[in-house]
Amino acid sequence: MIATAVSGTHLVWHLLDKLSLDLRVQVEVHAPFGMTGVAHMPSLWMSLLPGRDIVSDSVRNTGEFHCPGLFRQLVATAASAQPAESTLRVVEVGGFLGDCLLWAGAYLGPDRLQALEVEPVAAATSRLRQSLAEAGFASAVSVTTEAVGDGEEYGAFAVGASGHVPANPNFEVKRGVSAEAAAAQHGRLRRRLRSLDEILEEWLEPGAVLDLVRVKAAGSEPAILRGLQRHLAAVQVRQLMVTSNSNGIAEIRDLMARQAI
Repeated sequence: MIATAVSGTHLVWHLLDKLSLDLRVQVEVHAPFGMTGVAHMPSLWMSLLPGRDIVSDSVRNTGEFHCPGLFRQLVATAASAQPAESTLRVVEVGGFLGDCLLWAGAYLGPDRLQALEVEPVAAATSRLRQSLAEAGFASAVSVTTEAVGDGEEYGAFAVGASGHVPANPNFEVKRGVSAEAAAAQHGRLRRRLRSLDEILEEWLEPGAVLDLVRVKAAGSEPAILRGLQRHLAAVQVRQLMVTSNSNGIAEIRDLMARQAI
């Protein structure tokens, strides 16, 4: 009886906590640390998930973007090195709620940004699309809900109302479980993970150069970089930012050194 009461109380407080969370937060747009630029938009409304996660909680608590300072500095530096009317091309893989691209659109102005977010979590990309629409950035930032790899890996996909939904993001495979076993265990479908090269060939104009590519993908970074080799070899990436806590750091360094990034 005591265990039941404790469990029931916990669920009630959990529900009340979720109901109290802000789903939209007004976020201030600042120049990168140490830089004197003025943002095109002083603030915007960002849509958050109806629960607790690192990014949503950080934005709620601070009223600021969770985006790394290095990303902001790279974008601002690239923008200052080009004519004022030029457009920056930025690609982010694994940006979750997309606050880095939201910041870029607000800081530069949507007319100066052509960006792509590739993120496997459908709930996150849904919120990002809401943020982009409200800010007026929908034409500046494209969003693809997809888990990516090197073009040869396979992932386990659930089947939802909107079709195939990627695992979040292919964690079973990263834990050493094969895509076949994960699919069989969870009733999912096994499907090839496209490479970033493939996605960029659909999105990017032929011969166009990317000013910045950021990759942060919960252990999938080596595979994603292996799947970006064509664009790296063709010198179509000016700056590459990779954030990783995985055991693949040595391979990431080797891939970047091979292309002199």
